[in-house]
Amino acid sequence: MAVPLDAPTLLAERRLEDGPAIVLEEVERGRDAQLLTSVVEIGNVAPQRRPFFLGTHYFSPVSRMKLVEVIPQFDTSEETVATTTRLCAGAGKTPIRVKDVAGFAVNRALHAFMIEAIRLVEEGVVGAEDFDTACKLGLGHAVGPFELMDQVTSSLCLQVQEILQDAYGERFRPPALLKQRVKAGYLGRKAGRGWLKSAERKK
Repeated sequence: MAVPLDAPTLLAERRLEDGPAIVLEEVERGRDAQLLTSVVEIGNVAPQRRPFFLGTHYFSPVSRMKLVEVIPQFDTSEETVATTTRLCAGAGKTPIRVKDVAGFAVNRALHAFMIEAIRLVEEGVVGAEDFDTACKLGLGHAVGPFELMDQVTSSLCLQVQEILQDAYGERFRPPALLKQRVKAGYLGRKAGRGWLKSAERKK
């Protein structure tokens, strides 16, 4: 399973004066920038030269994850899309074209899955450790949703789900259990405590 939330996102802008050249700018301004570029529509952050602007959403670890979401906005030219797709493929990535909507494609599906996983734990249907095991052995996932939340922090997942809820309504409402755990400081590995024992800081 990809970890799409903490990877630097590249914004590709084709400059008029540079002809066909593509300028790639890494957005590395911390969590807020990552949230903005990983969840919020590209059209909301595009510069004035809209035909030459689109988003590319990489997945971490970037060195191993091949997928790139290519996100044109309404006014992005097909030439800009084609050039960016070619550059991604040339870098050994597999680009897919995704509509410019909140969460794009992968984060939208991922958080719907995360929310239901948390509800299963909240309702006492299954434990977090066991559900992650089920995802790996039954669904073929590299990591389960709870390990993933511990990696990227539950607080970041909560923020993303709040943005998705604002965009799509109740189906993305963050579970009460997630809010309670974030408030209590169970954020994941960085905090030394999370959903799984593996998140606990060694004494």
